[in-house]
Amino acid sequence: MTANQLELDRQFLAQAVAAVDEALRLEPRAIPIGAVLVIDGVVRASGTNQRIQQNNPILHGETSCLQNTGTSITEPEFARSTLYTTLSPCYMCAGAALRFKIPRVVVAENRSFQESELLLRALGVEVTVLDDEGCYLRMKQFIEDYPDVWFGDITYIPPRPQPDYSQLDPALAAKHWRKLGFVLPQDLEP
Repeated sequence: MTANQLELDRQFLAQAVAAVDEALRLEPRAIPIGAVLVIDGVVRASGTNQRIQQNNPILHGETSCLQNTGTSITEPEFARSTLYTTLSPCYMCAGAALRFKIPRVVVAENRSFQESELLLRALGVEVTVLDDEGCYLRMKQFIEDYPDVWFGDITYIPPRPQPDYSQLDPALAAKHWRKLGFVLPQDLEP
C-alpha cells in the first residue's frame, strides 16, 4: 500500500468515526460502529449501528451504510467501491459486502472483533486493517461500560475454534459463487 493510499484510507475512516461521534452525541449507549462507502474517491453513503436508536438488530454500521445508498448506486459502481468500517465486520455485514460485490474493505480496528476477515479474503475481497488505536480504545471502553448492549448486538457465542478458510479451495469457492449468480472481483475487467 502506498503512503498516499494509507492517508486516503485514514481520511475516509475519519468520516466513519465522525458519524459515530454524532450518534454518540445523540445516544450515549449507541454502539460505536460506523461505516462509509466510497466510490471513485467520493463518500456516497455513511451509517452507524442503529440497534439502540431504532431497536433494529440488523442495522449494524455497514448494513446501515448500505441501506443509506438507497437504489442510487449501480452494480458497476459497487464493483469500484471501498467500504470503510470502524470495526471488522460480523458475518452478516461481510455477507452484505459480498452481496453488493464490494471488492475492498478497510477496517479501523480488529482487536475487538475479527470474525469474518478470513472469509472475505478467501472469497477475493481485499481486507486492509489499519489497527487504529483510538477506535480500539473506544470499542474496548464501550464493551466494558455496556457489555449487555455489546453482547446483545453480536449475539455472543462462547469462544470456539475459527474455521480454517486457508483450506478453502479458491477455485471451488469461486465456482460456487458464480453458480449463485455472483460476479467476483477477479472476473471484472480493469
